[in-house]
Amino acid sequence: MLSALGVVILYLGAIVEVLDLSLAALAPVLVVYVAIELGGAWPWLVYGVTGLLAFLLLPQKFGALVYLLFTGFYPMVKKWAEGRLPRLLALAVKLATCTLSLFVGWLLMRALALPLDFDFPLVYVALFFEITFLLYDFVLTRFISLYVYRWRTRFRFKK
Repeated sequence: MLSALGVVILYLGAIVEVLDLSLAALAPVLVVYVAIELGGAWPWLVYGVTGLLAFLLLPQKFGALVYLLFTGFYPMVKKWAEGRLPRLLALAVKLATCTLSLFVGWLLMRALALPLDFDFPLVYVALFFEITFLLYDFVLTRFISLYVYRWRTRFRFKK
């Protein structure tokens, strides 16, 4: 059900193309929920099913690619890095993940001969992407705190 909801969120972004990046950043909230409540392999399964279905079903693939290449799996990387590493090393791992995702996306666009829609050197794009990523990480951290400390009793599974 959560994967289907994630596909619906990404579909809304594909229909209203201005929201494709915003909703690709919002869809991983469902993965965060599963990571907190169930853990284990479940968040990876929700990420994989949502990403695969979105890529197969959406008319515009950009939001699905952003979800598959970065935002979808980032909550698990964040949970692992912040749970096991010192704060600065966790930040370095998260920034490296961000940069690697951007590089893989760039290579994929080049391999598929898709036009790159920016006139700036890739270094500037990467710098902007990393600054935006730091803001996204901050907002995601605040959302997780809000969920854990205020909303969790309302939305958690009955065990």
